[in-house]
Amino acid sequence: MFLGQLQKELHQDVFPDVEPGRGAPMVQTLGLNDSLVSETHRREKRGLDMDPMEEKENQLPSALVVDSSCLGVNESAQRLNSVRESYRWILQVPQQDLTMNFQKILVDLASKNAKGLYRAHIQAIVGQKATRFSGLVGLEQDSLYRSMPEIIALALGTLKV
Repeated sequence: MFLGQLQKELHQDVFPDVEPGRGAPMVQTLGLNDSLVSETHRREKRGLDMDPMEEKENQLPSALVVDSSCLGVNESAQRLNSVRESYRWILQVPQQDLTMNFQKILVDLASKNAKGLYRAHIQAIVGQKATRFSGLVGLEQDSLYRSMPEIIALALGTLKV
């Protein structure tokens, strides 16, 4: 029965020596160029034109589950959509505007917090525009490393205006 269904799915062209009613089918070897699947069952090649971020957005539903009976799913879906919308602008910044040159970081040494970060005024050129902003920065190597994502986010935030 299984062999008969398989032959119907494969259009009888893969196993021509096997009849569906026979109990002991003959074994047929395949050559190097033979295929087990017909042309209609081949995987579709993906184009390289689509941006990976666009591909992910196409895979994820925009509203996830609207009328779900599970508690918290609607709230989580709304939060996810609001986060996605609030950061969508970053992906639309042109490549040439992503260049950053940090010129000065003026640190207030009296403002150290519990995490070892200091209040700082940062002067930079972001996307060919001179800008200034305030943030927290570390002076030691590990605290500077931890504070860099916030500094970069603040620099990108100047492009949003």
